[in-house]
Amino acid sequence: MTAPAAPTTTLRTIVRSVLALVVTMAAAAVGMTAALVVAPSSPAGASTTGVAATWSTTPACNAYSTATPPAGAVSATVVLSGGGGGGGAGKGGNGGSGGQVTATVLLTHATGAVSVDLGCGGGGGNGTGSCNSTVNGGSGGAGYLAGAGGGSARAMTACLYGAAAGGGGGGASGLCLGTTGCTTEVVVAGGGGAGGGAWGCVTTATGGGGGSGQSGGTAATSAGTAGSAGDNGGPGSAGAAGGTGASSGGSSSSGNESNSGGGGGGGGRGGGGGGNGSYCTSGTAAASGGGGGGSLVTSSYLSGSAAYAAGSGGGNGYGSRNSGTAGAGTVGSVSLTWNVDNLSVTSPGNQTNVSGTAISTLTIAAPHDTTGGNGVTFAATGLPAGLSINASTGAITGTPTTACACAVTVTATDSQALTAQASFTWTITNTVTVASHVNQTSVSGSAITTLTNSATDTQ
Repeated sequence: MTAPAAPTTTLRTIVRSVLALVVTMAAAAVGMTAALVVAPSSPAGASTTGVAATWSTTPACNAYSTATPPAGAVSATVVLSGGGGGGGAGKGGNGGSGGQVTATVLLTHATGAVSVDLGCGGGGGNGTGSCNSTVNGGSGGAGYLAGAGGGSARAMTACLYGAAAGGGGGGASGLCLGTTGCTTEVVVAGGGGAGGGAWGCVTTATGGGGGSGQSGGTAATSAGTAGSAGDNGGPGSAGAAGGTGASSGGSSSSGNESNSGGGGGGGGRGGGGGGNGSYCTSGTAAASGGGGGGSLVTSSYLSGSAAYAAGSGGGNGYGSRNSGTAGAGTVGSVSLTWNVDNLSVTSPGNQTNVSGTAISTLTIAAPHDTTGGNGVTFAATGLPAGLSINASTGAITGTPTTACACAVTVTATDSQALTAQASFTWTITNTVTVASHVNQTSVSGSAITTLTNSATDTQ
């Protein structure tokens, strides 16, 4: 009986391949993780970060200043106030408040730069003048919209107590699209008409307070409030809705021996005229306050509801016979905060799969704010050969074809050009399979029938 022949090189190779297969499969069993599926996440109203606007120049009266939304800005919160007019001299009433609007508006990276022009309240008329002269209040400042002319007042006919003076008109502030002017109105805060001056039959007479700007309501455009009465004077007129501030201030009444100061001028954005002052027959006399200016938020940009309130008031007028100091008007103000998307990409963690086998869908999550329809698109670099990402959904699918330890980076970009990334390693392994034979039996001394072995791998 002949001893069996020694194993051939081919058979030794096969044995090594089988051992390699066992080791590889064991390693794969230890290192492989189940494919991770993360549901998309884009909840409405996800958190944003407030970023204060950077203006090209400090916002000022009657001068446009611009600011550009940063990448990722989905809206802006604006607090805008108009300018208030000053009270007239000679015991003039308080200056009217400029209207104040607080609103969240859809200003985004796509809308481009915005500009603001602050209103300037006009000063009241001074307290000097000859007998029976008329002293007018200042006109509304030339902000975004100028207020109407100030009220007028006439000195006492008998010149017993000197001249009276009307209050000044307010000026509106405006926030608009555009860089060199106003392409489209977004938010307007009307100016407040000032209180009328008063110098009547007794030195205790005081003028009425000016009407505030927009002080309530949810309509896109509505009127300012009426000015208050002063002593015997009637109340000021309420501001009208809309318009461009064409109303004039009221003039003083006349009669008998004296006239008190006229009402303040209306504020910008359709401010009403001031009320008339009353003349002196019973020992007291005073002017009425001016009407406040209306405010506006353009509905196509408004996100939610707007709040309206009175802004800061103009200066008081004061003085004595034939003299005095008129109240100064006030300049409007603006605060603009960009609400920037807190976009992020959630890392799925490192992945391991075997080449030649389709992976379970891996969906990348990118939490983001969806205000105004803000959405995201996805892209990926370094994916294993055979895999791809859906740009709209973030789903990664396919069948890997090549072994690698791939460094993958997924990028999400929102509609306002903000980007976020996450990186992880994706390992693809190969599996070697050797075809199995049934057990073999041969007779010593006789040549065997050739036994051919085969092996495949997933790559």
